[in-house]
Amino acid sequence: MQSARFHHRNNPRPPPRRARGATLLLFALLIIIAGVWMGLRVLSSAPKTGDAATQALADARDAVIGASMQGISATVVFGTVSSPGRLPAPDISQWEGDYDGTVDPACLTSTGGNTALGGSTINAANLRCLGRLPWQDLGLGQYAGEPVNDPRGVIPWYAVSANLVTRCRALNPGVLLTTYSAFGGTNCGSVAQPYPWLTVRDEKGNVVTNRAAAVFIIPGPALPGQTRPAAPLPTAAAYLDTVTVAAGCIAPCVPGTYNNAALNLPNATGLSFIRCAIGKVESNNPNYAQPYNCNDRIEFITIDQLMEITERRVAEYAAARLRAYFAANGFFPFAAPHDPLAASGRGECQSGLARGLIPALAETNPGGDAQRCTHPAFDALLDTWFKDNAAVNDNAWGDWIYYAVSAGCTQPGPACAAGVLAAGSRTGLRAIVIGSGAPIVAAPFAPAKGAAQVRPSANVADYLDSTVNADADNAFEAGTLPVRPDYNDRVLAVSP
Repeated sequence: MQSARFHHRNNPRPPPRRARGATLLLFALLIIIAGVWMGLRVLSSAPKTGDAATQALADARDAVIGASMQGISATVVFGTVSSPGRLPAPDISQWEGDYDGTVDPACLTSTGGNTALGGSTINAANLRCLGRLPWQDLGLGQYAGEPVNDPRGVIPWYAVSANLVTRCRALNPGVLLTTYSAFGGTNCGSVAQPYPWLTVRDEKGNVVTNRAAAVFIIPGPALPGQTRPAAPLPTAAAYLDTVTVAAGCIAPCVPGTYNNAALNLPNATGLSFIRCAIGKVESNNPNYAQPYNCNDRIEFITIDQLMEITERRVAEYAAARLRAYFAANGFFPFAAPHDPLAASGRGECQSGLARGLIPALAETNPGGDAQRCTHPAFDALLDTWFKDNAAVNDNAWGDWIYYAVSAGCTQPGPACAAGVLAAGSRTGLRAIVIGSGAPIVAAPFAPAKGAAQVRPSANVADYLDSTVNADADNAFEAGTLPVRPDYNDRVLAVSP
């Protein structure tokens, strides 16, 4: 049954909502994570031609990521966004017979039907999340005046890996290490493996990435064989194009036929998209079967890029919750042990502990032994998405956020006037958080461990990568240190 959050069938094209305000909010959220955002230079993967399509692709990408980062709000307007990293589902005509620029609580199936999201009986093997960008919910009001059938092809299309729209997958850095193998069942609780990521190919069929989280496409004007009537509204094939890379193509190339509107690809491949050649393709070009008809413009973001932004956003959230705790109590909470065999309970506050995981779990026996905390519970300040989503899956962000606090700042009084921690050149810090990233399991290994990291673990070197971060002193790496294959810690000062 359709959620009340979405529009009704008898109101097929409601007026634009929140257009400028939502856009400003989304860009404000992006500013919050500007440090990591500016570092991801490969985000702008579309050719830099300076034209309207390039700008539209960038706007679409930024709006979707901004919506995802906004998803931690309790007043979320996107039906499938409930935590940072989760993305809105597309706008599909198959759900209610129109394109209206709003998120639909469903994705397509491999046969072109639709499957509702969020329930416990998702047909995982058939899920194909491809449709129009939900521009109205994203505040992109520039598309409000376009006809619903979009004959000019200016409204972006949008594909997203099903990992990021259903609640069948936990959203934390662990998702970076999961690869598609086979589905364990059709119910949320029994899906043993993740969905495939998306594949983007260059104009000659070479794989640019097979780890795309989302793909954005400007379809352009209709090409021969494509019609876009006002009724019935056309589906993807009327907008997205097909390219055949010829067997005699000039290497490097991968011969084959690539269809950006295809839904029936093998599950291990997932949805796949090919970029069109830039400029005119002559009829004697040996790389392509003729006639060559392709004008799709493509942009994407990988899951690695998205998760780096997401983890920074979650660290910002954790830091803000710690500041709120300090403002209410005059001190910070003790840390939680990362040791899975800790007597006080892994993830639960332990009295006297100044290094460990952020104490995201409620104590199972508060005050029952010497290790139990008598401080007010920190987990009471955390939203459900941070701790867990036990009804479907466990995000368990507490397993991924390391926490250090100056010893004098765990009790009220003047001892916390100045902290003793340092992050790079920043000194006098009262507390820091570190996004520990996914375990580094292949060479080059994290210097602190020198081997594959394993979690959960009693060894701090399985969480923190550099020797500076993993030793037991008060000095940590600067928050501006870039992520590398052997280092993915994200250090953030909490206070001052």
